Amino acid sequence: MFAPEIFQAAGSAKVDSLMMSMIVGTVNFLATILALWLVDKKGRKTLLLWGAVGMAASLAYLTFEFAKNQQNGTGVLVALLVYIAFFAASFAPVMWVIISEIYPNRIKGLAMSFSTAVSWLCTFLTVYFAPVIQGTLGLEYLFGIFGFFSVVAWIFVKFRIPETKGKPLEVIHAELLK
Repeated sequence: MFAPEIFQAAGSAKVDSLMMSMIVGTVNFLATILALWLVDKKGRKTLLLWGAVGMAASLAYLTFEFAKNQQNGTGVLVALLVYIAFFAASFAPVMWVIISEIYPNRIKGLAMSFSTAVSWLCTFLTVYFAPVIQGTLGLEYLFGIFGFFSVVAWIFVKFRIPETKGKPLEVIHAELLK
């Protein structure tokens, strides 16, 4: 959503920033298609863990780039493409798969509705506060904060999210209660 502004902050012209944003959208689309294939081949947890690593690494690079006085526009583009590829191949689609598999049938409708509401609330907070943080602290802090949450996501997935691929609901629930 904020890609053109990020590219302009990295020194790109406005016209180039819009073209780069189109490239980001294309990578997002292609990585989502890749996730459709990988989710049943590699498993949900594996995709989430690798996604968090890729997102954290690209955000660390972006934090470093914007902490300098002069950014590498090509490096910023590549890092954003890496970030969106890892996000679109992991957290973006896999979250929906996991929430459809972990809840017992007796509460599935309510629990999935609640999970969806929480997801949209977090999206709203991100979109609302990103420009505030950027304007107040700078892009290096914004990317650093997002990177921190990517590391937290990795820890949460590693220790709290069971692999659901090919498992019956009873086994998944037993693993969640451990």
